[in-house]
Amino acid sequence: MLLQTLKFYLARIAVSLILIFGLGFSFLFFLHEVALPAVLFDDVAIQLTIIIVCIFFGFIGYGMVGEQRFFNSLHFLENISPQSSPDNIKSQHENLLNFTYSSY
Repeated sequence: MLLQTLKFYLARIAVSLILIFGLGFSFLFFLHEVALPAVLFDDVAIQLTIIIVCIFFGFIGYGMVGEQRFFNSLHFLENISPQSSPDNIKSQHENLLNFTYSSY
């Protein structure tokens, strides 16, 4: 249980950091160096906004995508045809079980 909880938070922290450094500060660099090179302004508010938005999408958005993938898999399994091959049904059950891990 502790390992799953640790994996849950580490995955979301990793996604948040990738968003912050990959997209957020790249946007800030573009804003400073390309869009407004001659303008001097304090960008603390912009940095905080970028960090808050990236943490939101890293934790909440990532979890919502995982939930949606789980419910799509569950819905597909509920509507599976009885004439389907047993291997297909088994793979769909395994797919659903994979989405129950807390890191998704």
